Amino acid sequence: MASLPLGSIRPACFAIFSLVFAAAAAFAGDRPDIYSFTAAQRADLFTQMSNYITKTAIEGHLCPPADKHGSSRFVVWHRDYIKGMEDYLISQNRPQFVPLPKWVPSTAIPAEFLVGGGVDPNCAAVAACGGNPANCDPLVDSTPNVALPASLSTNLCSQTPFTSFRATLENSYHNGVHGAIGGVMGWYESPGAPIFWLWHAHVDDIWFDWQCVCGLDEGAAFDTYTAAERITNLDAGIADAWMRDSDADVANEPNNETGSVLWQSKDIWVRNSAATPVGSTRYLNEHQHQNPEYAALPANRPYIYVKVRNRGCTTVSGQLHVYWANASVGLTWPTNFTEVSTSPVTLTSISAGREHVAQFHWLDIPVPGGSAGNHFCLLARFEATPNSADPITGEAVNVSVGQNVKNSNQIAWKNVTVVDNITNNFAVFVRNISTLGNLLSLRFSVPAAQADDSIFRHANISIDLGSVLFGRWRQNGSMGNAIEIGPAANTLLILGPDASIDGLPVAFNEQFLVNMRFGEGQVPAPCSDDDTTFDLIVTATQGQNVLGGNNYHYIPRSIRPSPPVAYAAPGPRVACAVGQGVLLQAVASPPPGATIVSYQWFRDGLPISGATQPSFLANTSGEYSARVAYSNGCDAMSDVVEVYIGTPPVNDNPCNSTPLLLGIPADFDNFCATAQPGEVSPGAGTGPLDGCNSTNGWCADETAIQNSVWYHFVPPSTGMYSIHLGTHTGHDHMNGQLAVYRVGVCTDYGSFAEVGANDDAQLHGLWGADPELELNLLAGTRYYIQFDGYQGDRGQGTIVVEPGPTTGACCCGSHCGITTPTACTGPNRSFAGLGTVCTPFSTTSPCCRGDYNKSGAPPTVQDIFDFLFGYFSGDPCADTNDSGGANSVQDLFDFLAAYFSGC
Repeated sequence: MASLPLGSIRPACFAIFSLVFAAAAAFAGDRPDIYSFTAAQRADLFTQMSNYITKTAIEGHLCPPADKHGSSRFVVWHRDYIKGMEDYLISQNRPQFVPLPKWVPSTAIPAEFLVGGGVDPNCAAVAACGGNPANCDPLVDSTPNVALPASLSTNLCSQTPFTSFRATLENSYHNGVHGAIGGVMGWYESPGAPIFWLWHAHVDDIWFDWQCVCGLDEGAAFDTYTAAERITNLDAGIADAWMRDSDADVANEPNNETGSVLWQSKDIWVRNSAATPVGSTRYLNEHQHQNPEYAALPANRPYIYVKVRNRGCTTVSGQLHVYWANASVGLTWPTNFTEVSTSPVTLTSISAGREHVAQFHWLDIPVPGGSAGNHFCLLARFEATPNSADPITGEAVNVSVGQNVKNSNQIAWKNVTVVDNITNNFAVFVRNISTLGNLLSLRFSVPAAQADDSIFRHANISIDLGSVLFGRWRQNGSMGNAIEIGPAANTLLILGPDASIDGLPVAFNEQFLVNMRFGEGQVPAPCSDDDTTFDLIVTATQGQNVLGGNNYHYIPRSIRPSPPVAYAAPGPRVACAVGQGVLLQAVASPPPGATIVSYQWFRDGLPISGATQPSFLANTSGEYSARVAYSNGCDAMSDVVEVYIGTPPVNDNPCNSTPLLLGIPADFDNFCATAQPGEVSPGAGTGPLDGCNSTNGWCADETAIQNSVWYHFVPPSTGMYSIHLGTHTGHDHMNGQLAVYRVGVCTDYGSFAEVGANDDAQLHGLWGADPELELNLLAGTRYYIQFDGYQGDRGQGTIVVEPGPTTGACCCGSHCGITTPTACTGPNRSFAGLGTVCTPFSTTSPCCRGDYNKSGAPPTVQDIFDFLFGYFSGDPCADTNDSGGANSVQDLFDFLAAYFSGC
C-alpha cells in the first residue's frame, strides 16, 4: 500500500526560535484558507476543479513521476502545475478562487471535497506509465490531523541550504500528509483528488514564505540541475516583475533557458474583440492568441493583452508599455518600434506571487498590405515605479531587440502569425542588423515535439523573395538546403525541416519584403489522433549570430477522423500454465464513410509478422499494442498493454526459498506465484496508518497471502540488517509487503515464528510504498523472508539484504541499538526480544531517552527540536513513558526529565 515517508527534521539552532516565529507568522503566504469560504462556495470550487481534472491533467503528474519529485524541480514544477488550475478558474470566471485556496492538514478535509470518495471520475481513465490500471482508491482519512512542524514554521529559516529545505518540505511534511490521507493521495495519481490541489497550494505557500521571510539564496543549490530546473534567488523585501519568454523561462537574468528563440512569449496575445474581464486584473481567453485583423472602424480593431507576473515578495507598481513593429527577422531597439497609442497602462500594486493582465486597444494598427506587410511584432516593457524598486536589467539602444529581451525579465517579445486562411500571403521583412557581414541565412525548422508529424506533411510552403533579392541569391550561387526553385517567379519551395536559404546578400540596415505562402494542394490533412496544429520557425542568422525570426502557427482547414482503438476484456493479462497464452482483441469503429483496412499488432514497439487480425494470441511476454488503419488514410494506435507468460517460480514455497547473500540483490518475479495451502501470514500490524507503517505486520486491509515468493538469509554476524526492495529512488515494478520468520520445519507453517513484517517503509521508494525491515539478526540463524504483492499486485524487481544503520542508544522501534538481553540494565527493565526495545522507561544507561535523535552523544538542544517534531507529528518514538497510547503531555514531561538528567 502506498504511503509517504516521514523523516526526522533537524533544525539548526534554538536561539532563533522566537525571532523566526514572529517573522513567519507575519508573512504566512497570501493564499486564503479553504475554510474562509462558505460551504456553497467550497462546493462550487470542487465542481470547477473536477471539470479541470482530466485524464491528461492527472497523467501530467504521473508520467513520469521521477522528473517532478526528489529534486529541486519538486517545488518549481508543482508551482507551475497549480498555476494551470488557477488559469482555468479564471477562464471560468471564478476570480474569487485565485490564488488557489490552501488546505492545512491540521484541519479536516472539507466535506464538499469528499464527494465520490474525494476522487474525480476521470482518474479511472488514466493509463499508468507502465500501462497498469490507475490507483484511484477513495480517500481513507479525512482528518489526518498533521501539524506543521516547527522546522517549517517557527524554525523555518534554519532550513539551509535550499536542498535541505526542499528535502524537509517534500520528504517529511508533504509525503507524510499524502500517506496519512491514503487512497489515491498515496499514489502519483493523487491529482485525481481535488484536495490534492489545495494541499499543494499550502506546500507552495511554505516555499514562498521560505523565499521571502528568510531571504535565502537558492542559486547555489541548483547548480547540479539543468538550466530549466533552476530559479534565481529571491531576497526578502524585494519586488520582481517579469514576463515569460517561453514555457522554459524561469525569470533568470539573463534568460539562459529559452535559447536563441526569444519571440514566442505567451504572456503577450492578441484578441480581435475585447475579452471579458474576470475581476479587476484578469480576462477570459488568456494566452489564446489570434492573428490581428485590421478593421476600418476603430472600435472594431484588435486588442493586445499582456500578463505581468510578480514573483517577488512585496507588491510592485509601474507602467506597462507596448510597442509594435513591422514583422521582420531583424529588429533594432528602439529604431524599428512604435508605441501603441493607448500605451502605457499603469499597473498598481501587483501582489507578491500574483499576476496582472493589462488590456491595450490597438487603435493605430497599420493598414495591412503594401510596404507594411500584414503581420507585426509586439514588444512589452514594464517600468517599475520608482525605477529603483525593480530596474530593467541590461537594456541597451541600437542593438538587436533580442539582446534586451534576453537580459531583462521585464521585456517580452511576441512574433507569431496564425495561418488559418491559405489564400493569404504573409509578409515579413528580411533585414540585416549585423555589422559583421552582409550574407544572411534564412533557416526553417519545427519544434522538436513535432519532428515526427510536422507542418511539412500537411502543407506546401513557399517563399517569394522578390526579384531583387532572388536575383542576388542566384548570382551568389543559389546556396541552400532542402529547397528548390518554385514554378512562380522569384519563389523557392521549402521542402522540410532544417531547410535553409544561404548566402543572401543584404547590406547592413538594408531590408527586403518577402512573402511566405502556405497551401494545402495535394498534401493530406492531419488525422484527429495526431496533432492538428503545426508550427514553422523562420530564423535569420549572420554566421552563428541569430538576428531574429518569426513563428507561423498553421491550422489546416480540414481534419480526417481516426477513431481510437480499445481492448476487449481488459482483465489481467497473465498466463501461468504451460502452453497457455493471453488473447488480445482490438476494438475499433471506422469513421463515417470509411472502412477498416488493416490491423497490425506490435510487441515491444516492433511489428509482429503475420499478426494482422482483430485478435492476437500472445504467447511471449512483452508490451503489446495494435494499430488499425482506416480507408480515409488515417490510422490509430491502441495503448500499450503488458502481457506476462510464465510458470510458477521455483521459490513459490519456503522449502524452495532462494538464498540471499549480503549486499547482493536477487531478482523477484511473482507474476505466477501462488498462495500455498495454509501459508502463514503476519496479520495486521499495530503501527500507524492502519498498520501499514508497522514493523510487526501488514496493512489491516491486506493480510491474506495471494502471490508470495520466498528467500532465506543467514547473517554472517550478529547485528542490524536492512531487508528491502533493491531500488532506493523509486518503486520497483510492483507494490509489495515483507515478512521475516524463524522456522522450525519449512513444511510446517505452525513452526514459523514472526521476526518482523512491514508493508510501507519510510526510507525507500519515492512515496515510501516499498517495504523495508531493519532487524537485529543472530549470526548463523537461517531467517525465511516472505515477499507478497499488496492486494495481489504482481511485478518484477530485486530484493536485497544490507548491513543495517549504525545507531546510538535510543530504545525505540526498530532502530534500537540494544542487541542483547544483558545490555538491558537497570531496575524493572527487561529485554523485549529481537533487539528492538528495553521496557519500561528508565533513565538508566544504556537506554537514554533524552538522546532522542540517537546520536549516541549526551543530550543537546538538537534533541529538543527533534523530540518536539516527533511529538507533534505523532511519532511513536515520542511515547517517552512507553504507555503505548497517543503522545500526551506526560510524555513531554518524561522526556524533559530524561533530558535534564543527562539521559
